[in-house]
Amino acid sequence: MNAATLHAWSSQVRLPGQAVAPPGPVDLTRTYLMHHAFRRDLADFTAAVAATPPDEPVTWLSLAGRWRFLVTSMLRHQAAEDEGLRPVLRPLTDSAGRAALDDLEEQHRAIEDVLGACTRGFDRLAPPPDVDAHARLAASLRRAAALVGSHLDREEQETMRILQEVLTPERWAQIEETHYTSTLPPADVVTLVPWLLHRVPGPIRREHLTRAGRAQHLLWLATRAGFTRRERLTFAHTG
Repeated sequence: MNAATLHAWSSQVRLPGQAVAPPGPVDLTRTYLMHHAFRRDLADFTAAVAATPPDEPVTWLSLAGRWRFLVTSMLRHQAAEDEGLRPVLRPLTDSAGRAALDDLEEQHRAIEDVLGACTRGFDRLAPPPDVDAHARLAASLRRAAALVGSHLDREEQETMRILQEVLTPERWAQIEETHYTSTLPPADVVTLVPWLLHRVPGPIRREHLTRAGRAQHLLWLATRAGFTRRERLTFAHTG
């Protein structure tokens, strides 16, 4: 094994909250950045719902809109896994690997259900304030954070291990382009870049932007201040 190959097998990114980063030739930085954003947002929403008074309609409308962006991003990511990644991995792994992939796909249905419960909870907190709905939403968010957190841990431990064992960087790039990135509406990209890199450690963010290229770097520079300002207003009661 040459030096370049050794470097490729040792350069997997590790982000706060990430369970593992199985070694292998495929650069999964963008996937791990998405997982980081999901974990971060669910923790932020759980804290915000607990801290935001029910009688602040402007804040609740802002939280509801921001929640819908998270849900759309999560469901799009899950669809890419179900339709683009797992069908490729299943025939290339053993029976235990196929069982794990099937179980993880089934968990997506449970995640969709709890995300839907949270969305309905945000809808019920439009004026006039509903104290009972506030308590139910807080409980639904705690369930969502726990379920999604354990699911992402398993994906990193099992799906990413299988992926690194059976895919080449070229095959992953094809899957990522077809099922993950090309499906993004152009308008969403403007929000996605600052959202994806929000509170990512500086060295990791800079490395990602260097690899992503000048266009994404310029987009980050142009959008990060506005995104951060909106985040502070939306999550105003979490400090």
